[in-house]
Amino acid sequence: MRKYVRLMAGMLLVCMLCGLAACNTPDTPEQQPTESEQELTTETPTDQTQTETETETETESKTETETEGLQIEITPSSPTSAKLITFYENSANATLLSGKSHVYELVFDGEDSVIKLTTDGEKVRDPNLTLDYATYMQLLSLEPVAWDDCAYLVLTLKTENVSANAIEVSLVGTLDGSNYKARSSGTYNRMSKDWQTVILPFSKTGREGAVLSEIRIDFADTQKAGETVYIKSVAIASSQAEVLEITGGNMYNPVNTTLIIQGLTKEYKFLQVTDLHASAFSAEEAKAMDANRRNYITARRGAFTDGFMLAEERMPYMFGYADEIGADMLLLTGDIIDFPSELNMSMMYENITALKTPTLFTLGNHDWCYADDYLTPNAAATYIPAFNKMSVGQPADDPYVRYVEYDEFMIVAVDNSADYVTASTVDKFLALCEKGKPIILMLHVPLHVDSLVEDSTSVWGKDLGMGGDTGFCAWNPDVQRFYAAVAEDENSPVVAVLAGHVHFTHEDTLPNGVVQYITSTAYTGDCRVITVKGE
Repeated sequence: MRKYVRLMAGMLLVCMLCGLAACNTPDTPEQQPTESEQELTTETPTDQTQTETETETETESKTETETEGLQIEITPSSPTSAKLITFYENSANATLLSGKSHVYELVFDGEDSVIKLTTDGEKVRDPNLTLDYATYMQLLSLEPVAWDDCAYLVLTLKTENVSANAIEVSLVGTLDGSNYKARSSGTYNRMSKDWQTVILPFSKTGREGAVLSEIRIDFADTQKAGETVYIKSVAIASSQAEVLEITGGNMYNPVNTTLIIQGLTKEYKFLQVTDLHASAFSAEEAKAMDANRRNYITARRGAFTDGFMLAEERMPYMFGYADEIGADMLLLTGDIIDFPSELNMSMMYENITALKTPTLFTLGNHDWCYADDYLTPNAAATYIPAFNKMSVGQPADDPYVRYVEYDEFMIVAVDNSADYVTASTVDKFLALCEKGKPIILMLHVPLHVDSLVEDSTSVWGKDLGMGGDTGFCAWNPDVQRFYAAVAEDENSPVVAVLAGHVHFTHEDTLPNGVVQYITSTAYTGDCRVITVKGE
């Protein structure tokens, strides 16, 4: 990764230059990304190493390439990927770069070559810089990036004495002499003195065979001479996953857990994903809703993001991780969607059926209802049956219990999404316990345990556990019967409880010693990889 970052630093410099011209409700970032504009700020790596393609000695490093009379010196620090743009001192810069209302020069920030852009003289309004990307790539004997792969630009920049915080970037694609344009805008923290990364998304109509030919970066609302922007790097990314790789972020933040079941002769791997809170809806759906529901779903959509990716954008990656790690099953423990819109439901189904890995799913309190129909019998009757096709496993003659039975143990999913369980559900669960096999129990709402109370109260202002002395429905006899069977019975066949709901990671043992694993939110990339094996 360090080698890649070093390489990107070169290419990114050019891209950044271009960007100059032209992500129960959790805490919401100060600025939410929209469909056309997103921002992510990260620290720029400082510990960089040479790229794999660099030569080991200076004597082997320099050759010359000529293109239409231009000359550019190729050195070990020159970019070797068309997705990375680096500025370094060469005689072709004056030809490759053009623009207005600024002075540019190559300076050094430590060992890094960076471009310094400064507004100059009386013409200080809206300076811009344009890079002849196609010629630049030709000089380096590199193939330009395909137009359809220009989904994002990642700009690393630093500012001094700037009046505003707006950037607009324009891309030009070329095919058979015709030009195609795309534009994106973004913001940065103008008060910061540190390097920061700005991500600019582009939406374009595909044109097969077209390639990127020009990048223009505009600074908006500059007001005086001496406003300065330094550009360290610019990278071109084709996907959100590639953006995260470039910026050093993680698509997945797995907690690795090993569960020992005595006597097990085979080893299994499971992926638990919970509380993704995908909040997708179509314009047609929103139009048909009353204003209160429409405002609700719009607000919820903005809440569930890591600052870069919306929850629904992360869904295929989170589900696909099960295939990536070769999991035996994907375990979804509820609140995968935040409300049962048609788009949410269809998207979830399509992503589940696209997997090689089978999926066992239990509902959360948000999957099957809206705020104005929260946990009502009407919502249950209308939406819960539609989730049956989302899950493998056998129904235990009860709509709220499903299970998968292996040779040596079972995984049982019990729906406690409404903070309680029915008498029938408890009966069917106890009947499965009578099989005598160890049980891994899937719930959405975790069971009450004393150590969870403090953490839950600090986040939500109350104990969100179910059962026990202070948990939800502690007075309900069916809840207490279920709690006793799982958490208090010393002979319980349950060996582990997997849950979500509280939006943080927590591990502890129930009163009878059964371990309970609570996993944090999938919309931030959190998940749990569970290895089940014998001694």
